[in-house]
Amino acid sequence: MSSSQLSDLVQRSLAECKGVADALFRQLMAGNRCHSDATGLPVVTPDKDKTHLGQMFVFCWGKVAAFRYAPDK
Repeated sequence: MSSSQLSDLVQRSLAECKGVADALFRQLMAGNRCHSDATGLPVVTPDKDKTHLGQMFVFCWGKVAAFRYAPDK
């Protein structure tokens, strides 16, 4: 399988799972406590030679955790 086919498959899978991920995130944020942290992450930008520093946020409550990406703080 070529890398472009794999990339397309992953993108489609993520799009199909978005509704479930959004529902889990709403459940997580509805809790009475939420811990969060952010970590800088080098991200490749399509059509550019350089990476930029994006942010990966993690929110957790009990055994539930959600990860969210943001292009900046």
